[in-house]
Amino acid sequence: MNKVRQNPLSMPAWHAMHREANLVSQLIGVGVTALGKATYASGMGEYYTAFFGLSIGIERLSKLVLIANHVLRSNGQLPDKTTVRQFGHNLVKLLDEVERVADSH
Repeated sequence: MNKVRQNPLSMPAWHAMHREANLVSQLIGVGVTALGKATYASGMGEYYTAFFGLSIGIERLSKLVLIANHVLRSNGQLPDKTTVRQFGHNLVKLLDEVERVADSH
């Protein structure tokens, strides 16, 4: 018997992932736009906006990659909150882990 695969975005557990991906794209977009507009003469506000958006966006994007990797390695199961919290907030560690994931695929 063939098992029909359900569209992930029709499953409630994946709605949060979809919203998070939208937020990540906005954060990174705002960060890049602000960085492009930033000048020393205009003050530091654009730089703060740029680096805030980029750092938070990159952190959240890294976590999305790690969650997707978990799903691929665990027969489609999303990680629990404890697992996601263990990813932490250290961008260097997150990006190192994302690089390991990329290398493994």
